[in-house]
Amino acid sequence: MAAIFLRDEGITFSDVLLVPQFSKIESRSMVDLSVYLDCGDNKKFKFETPVIAANMKTIMSKKLALESVIAGCLTLLHRFCTLQDQIDIIDFLDDKETSKNIFDYLGVSVGVKKIDKQNLDVFIARGIKIVCIDIAHCDSILGIEMCKYISTKYPNVLLIAGNVATAGGANRLWDAGADVIKAGIGPGSLCSTRLEAGAGVPQLTAIMNIWNERQQYGLNNKYIISDGGVIHNCDFGKALCFSHLVMSGNKFAGSSSCPGEIIEIKDGKKYKKYVGSSTHKSKNVEGVEALVTIKPAYPVILDKIIGAIQSCCSYQGVKNLEELKENPVFMRVSSASWHESKPHNIEIIEIIEK
Repeated sequence: MAAIFLRDEGITFSDVLLVPQFSKIESRSMVDLSVYLDCGDNKKFKFETPVIAANMKTIMSKKLALESVIAGCLTLLHRFCTLQDQIDIIDFLDDKETSKNIFDYLGVSVGVKKIDKQNLDVFIARGIKIVCIDIAHCDSILGIEMCKYISTKYPNVLLIAGNVATAGGANRLWDAGADVIKAGIGPGSLCSTRLEAGAGVPQLTAIMNIWNERQQYGLNNKYIISDGGVIHNCDFGKALCFSHLVMSGNKFAGSSSCPGEIIEIKDGKKYKKYVGSSTHKSKNVEGVEALVTIKPAYPVILDKIIGAIQSCCSYQGVKNLEELKENPVFMRVSSASWHESKPHNIEIIEIIEK
């Protein structure tokens, strides 16, 4: 059997710019970033923004989860802790007085083992309505079987499944009962899957192909999360041309809302650890550990991202995220053009606030 070489060149966010369009948007504050997921009579969800903080151990905490729910974001707990730890966070959030019903925003993450099925029963009994199957390669027999199991036993649960990187993989998970697929293999800042396994698809190409599959077959009640690959805030807007929600760990890593001790090194700067999910497994080599500089609280970071997405929509002349997806016009850019796109020929001065 001969090897197959795809002729398409894979691209990612920094390979393109959105071409500005005529706009009647007078202020970016006019842009509505609400996301509606309508998966049937008993599965309708609305999120005020399309941004998701990654369901990672060094990102998600009680504090960040609460701030995320208050902001109206889809909030997914990570699975790299005990069942009781997760229940404690759920109880903590449920006890807080907010204007939000936490179970309309809060979900849990599970794997594909027997213990995950047992844990799932506990979560559902506790009131959880959103479940994410969170494994490295969900386009697999175990991923598909878990999708079928959850969608059959708990048909009213909003089922997210990932990760995948191809249209075929997304389709297999949608056919198995997933309502939302999480797309991205290898684009995360801590992920070394492409270096170790030689597998993956550049993120913009991945979500474009999956989006085209969804459109071609009229899968209007199926949805896409773009997971990973965000380097600059502009990447959220680019990703939302082909997805409904965007997940990022790197943009929030090091936030005062994230778990972990502050580490101060010789240069006097302060850092927090940022650890890839796969590194929590002793025999897995597809992730790294790093230090990231301290960032402000989650709401401050989120507010800047929201402003960037609204500005993106304003330049495209659209007033909501559905219109952004209708006819986006992209231009490929050279490395020199990308250099031109950033502040250049200046000295960056670090200002110390007193």
